[in-house]
Amino acid sequence: MVFTSRKDLWMGIVIWALIVAFIWVFYQSVFVQFNIVGIIVMVVMSYLLGTIWFNTQYKIENDTLKISYGPIKRRLLYEKLNPFGIQRILLWLPHFLFIALN
Repeated sequence: MVFTSRKDLWMGIVIWALIVAFIWVFYQSVFVQFNIVGIIVMVVMSYLLGTIWFNTQYKIENDTLKISYGPIKRRLLYEKLNPFGIQRILLWLPHFLFIALN
């Protein structure tokens, strides 16, 4: 099964702000003061951020979870996954009790 990632608002703001900043530097490199290195770097960075935003997906196979975000791919075995266990619940329990009591 293949699942796409959920697009969070704050992450979208960060990624799209960076893409707009890179496009602005690209514009400056092309039309204001020509700089070939600036053009190449900004095109590559905009492409990488765009692929991370649009091409993040999770694929579940027999015994692995494949995560791909942009050009980066990762494979995790189910045995290596650490589920939300009792250790984390006990760690956060005082915090939740404090909030509940106030």
